[in-house]
Amino acid sequence: FVLIFLVPQSWLHLSSAGNVAEPAGNDLYANLADQIALLGYDLSDASPAPGETIDLTLYWRALQPLEENHQVYVHLFWEPAGGGEPQFVAQSDKINPGEFPTRRWPLDRYVRDHHELLIPPDLGPGRLILRAGIWNQASGWRLPRLDENGAVIDDGIELTILELAQ
Repeated sequence: FVLIFLVPQSWLHLSSAGNVAEPAGNDLYANLADQIALLGYDLSDASPAPGETIDLTLYWRALQPLEENHQVYVHLFWEPAGGGEPQFVAQSDKINPGEFPTRRWPLDRYVRDHHELLIPPDLGPGRLILRAGIWNQASGWRLPRLDENGAVIDDGIELTILELAQ
């Protein structure tokens, strides 16, 4: 008896040289707890307007065999023009990032993980802050972002800040 498992090309991709995903328009390496790394991302629009949708693709790679399944969150914050505290305005969560359980991610490939975030139509002038990270649904904790020395620097990744078009 032979079982053949086919991996759709849209989920897992051959690893690029080094710690980058070659199709990614924006290189951004972030080590999350020495378990998963963000290699980069693609963004549909650098100056979106209220009511539009942001298309975001994240490129992830397992750094070691994963014993648990982890989830991805993407959060969008709006910072009003002239200052003020950023307000949470949209999110996208994935139970299986890239439609593939993280426990089954091979070490020699990266995962392309697509998200869509609708910008509320009633937002005024300001900036959008896009953050992402990995969390564990069972425990509720987030994988910490580590610096090159292994020290915790954040519980997520600030991807970019976008000017909100009006």
